[in-house]
Amino acid sequence: MGGHNVARGPQPKNPVPNWALALRMRRVQLGNLTQEDVQERSKDLISQGTVSDLERGKITLDSLNVRRASALAQALGWSLIEMQRATGVDLGLTEAHEIKAAEPTPVYSLKALGSVTPVSDGVNITPNPGPHPANWMQTFMDGDEMDPRIRDGETIYLDTDKTTPDKGVYVIRYRDRAYVRRFSQLPTGPAWTADNPAFAHQFIPDGPEVTVLGKIYRVVGIRDSKALN
Repeated sequence: MGGHNVARGPQPKNPVPNWALALRMRRVQLGNLTQEDVQERSKDLISQGTVSDLERGKITLDSLNVRRASALAQALGWSLIEMQRATGVDLGLTEAHEIKAAEPTPVYSLKALGSVTPVSDGVNITPNPGPHPANWMQTFMDGDEMDPRIRDGETIYLDTDKTTPDKGVYVIRYRDRAYVRRFSQLPTGPAWTADNPAFAHQFIPDGPEVTVLGKIYRVVGIRDSKALN
């Protein structure tokens, strides 16, 4: 008997996950925003291509670091925890992470903090629950010099009243750049060092050119919060 060729119809595509559909629906609900509009509203922290990949489920929402996830949520008119609720994606947040009485506060990039008169990059996020000191500021880690203690993209909270160096990790300004560094005693004298051994040679000698902006007391990732002493 001769064989029969069986006609095959189009193979079903992988279905778009519900959380990705929720992102697209939210964008449409906000006046039919384009993906480029979301990029602009995120201050270019989320590219149009990333929005497209998220809405098709090609990359996962929880793969974004906290800075980019916050920017996406803000672009879509959500807080982080509202985005978690709407999409059903576990971002590691609990209801305690939302402070209903608190207004979103400015975040200063490390690049901005290199200036004597820093200007926020326009991203506002609701601060992590306290306790907070009387005067504090939030920024984002940019780079892996302090890895694994502080990872790229994690939110950093610094006590701006603590500007006298002691043991601990600080944000400093040196020659018009801001750095996250640990205050250390080296054989050559006090210096500001990176925790990542790959950057051990990039220490900054303490001296009049160094301005201490504050001591880091908390670091917040997308899934955890840790105190720094």
